[in-house]
This record gives sequence, C-alpha cells and structure tokens, in this order.
Amino acid sequence: MTSKLVEANKLIEDGEKHLKTGLFKWRADYDSAAPCFQKAGISYKNAKNFEKACELFLKTADCHFKNGSRFHAAKAYEEAGMICKELKEFNKFAAHFDHASNLYLEDGTPDTAALCLIQAGKTLESIEPNWALEFFKKAADVYVNENDGRSRSAAEVTGRASRLLVKMNKYEDAIISIDKEKEYYAQADGGDHGASGRLICCQVLLYLQLEDRVRAESVIADGTEKNPRIFLQ
Repeated sequence: MTSKLVEANKLIEDGEKHLKTGLFKWRADYDSAAPCFQKAGISYKNAKNFEKACELFLKTADCHFKNGSRFHAAKAYEEAGMICKELKEFNKFAAHFDHASNLYLEDGTPDTAALCLIQAGKTLESIEPNWALEFFKKAADVYVNENDGRSRSAAEVTGRASRLLVKMNKYEDAIISIDKEKEYYAQADGGDHGASGRLICCQVLLYLQLEDRVRAESVIADGTEKNPRIFLQ
C-alpha cells in the first residue's frame, strides 16, 4: 500500500470518528467528515481503485446532504458519476448525474443543473442514446422554467437532441423536436438569427427522406406565410 493510500485510510478513520455520536456529542459532525471522505476518495481515484473512490464520494455526498448543503452534495454525486463512467457502469453514471441535477435545482442553481444534465447527455450519446435524449429534454425544460426564461439555451440543447434523433433514424421524432426548437427560438430575446429558415430546411429534408412531399411543401408554405423573407435571413 502506497503512502498516499495510508494517508487516505487515516482520513477515512478521521471521517468516521466525526460521524460518531455519544453521551456528550449528540450530533454527527458532517461538516468535518465530508472533506475527509472527499480527500480519501481522490487518493483512491488516483490509485485507480475506482470502486472504493466511488464509495467515498457517495459518503461525501451524504455528509453534505445531511449538513444541508445541496450544492456540494450534488458536486460529490457528479464525482461519483464520473467514477462510474470509468467503470463503464453507465446506469449508475446516469442515476448519479440525474440526482445531482435535482439537488442543484433544490439549491436554486438551475444553470448548474442544466449543465450537469447536458454533460451527462453528451457522455451517453454514443452509448445509450435514448438516455441521452432524456437528459437533453430535461435540460431544455430547466432552461425554459428559469425565472428569466433561457429560451435560446433551451433551443440549443433541443437542437442537440434533434440531431441525435436524426442519427438514430428517428425522423418523425426529429421533426417534432425541431418544431420545439423553432418554438424556443421564437421566444428568444433578440430574434432567432435566421435559425427558423435553417430548421425548416432540415424538416423539408427529413420529410423528403420519409417520401412525404405533401408535408415537405406544407412546412415551406407555413414558414413563408408567417415570414415571407424567412429564407433570406
């Protein structure tokens, strides 16, 4: 055992002592225990003992949560999730990142929640694309539900979902996703910067791929009726 792991084990012992209660100590000292487990977790991660590292990051998260710090608990869940990625335990990775995003929302930091969800989605795109879609959708919902309404950010992450659906050959679902993207851009401050015309072109190509000329022509007519200069922007 390396000296770093000896130090890590000492930190674990210290952390467990902070959690003990007794006759004259009625409450566990979560504030002191959390950094002990976190530092030990980093040492085990560096030593490539990922199972132990994950266990320690989850103990860190539990300490922060019980100490009332949702934000720091969420960060620890993200660390545990990244360890699960190394272990290729993607179901646990997804669960930890989803839980972290919920804690960020409870903490009142929706931007951080959305970024957490997007990171998870990007990681899962090529591995579990259906899970990735759920993460992107949840991130878009978080942006839309913010007090100041982050419609442009919602549109951008929905665009990522639309492109993934195309890669999955789910053209009908991609068309619906693009409709949502257009809706978000329409609500964005400062206009859509020509995004609507580009997205209509994407829908036309998808309809043609589905051999549906009628709906392809319909989406063009609908777009030009709302904005005759839409393809000139």
